[in-house]
Amino acid sequence: MFRNKNDIESSETEVRTQDPHVEVCLLRVKIRGERGVTYYLRYSRSDTPRQGRLASIPNQERKKIRELKNSLRVEDRMWTVIKSTPMNRLVADLIAKKGIKVLDRIKRRKVGGKLRLMVCAYCRTPILRGFRLNGELITRAKVFCSNSCKMNKWREESRRKQRINALK
Repeated sequence: MFRNKNDIESSETEVRTQDPHVEVCLLRVKIRGERGVTYYLRYSRSDTPRQGRLASIPNQERKKIRELKNSLRVEDRMWTVIKSTPMNRLVADLIAKKGIKVLDRIKRRKVGGKLRLMVCAYCRTPILRGFRLNGELITRAKVFCSNSCKMNKWREESRRKQRINALK
C-alpha cells in the first residue's frame, strides 16, 4: 500500500487535519550544538494545545516543508540535549518502577563517622553500591558514576588551576 515512510506520514497528515478536534502545528526546532533545524508536525487536541504527538519531517522534503509553512502555524523551539550517564539512567529506571522511596534503601557509606549516601563527585547522581552496571560490580570505593564524569571533573579542576595561575 505505502512504498516508504514518507508516504505513510503524508497520508497520516491528510487524515489528521480533517479531524475538527485535532490542531496541527509545524515546529521548527534548533537543537543546541547541532547544525541546521529539524521540522516536526505536532498533533494536539484543542483542549490541551501544548501536549501532543510529534511526527518528524525529513529535511530532504523541502517542498513539503515549504507547503506546510504556508498552510500551518509555525512555532520556533530551542532544545538542549542532556546527556545522561548509565548510572543516572539506572537510578531513573529504578525510581520509575519502584517509586522515589527506593532511594531510601540504597546502601550508605560511613564517612567521618556518619552514614552518608554515595553520590558521584561530579554530577551528584546516587551511586548504587552492590549493583552491576555494564558488567562491572559497583563497590564502595567508586567515586564517579562513569568515566565521562571522571574526565569532566578532571577538566574542571585543571581549568580552575589555570585560572588561579593566571591571576598570580
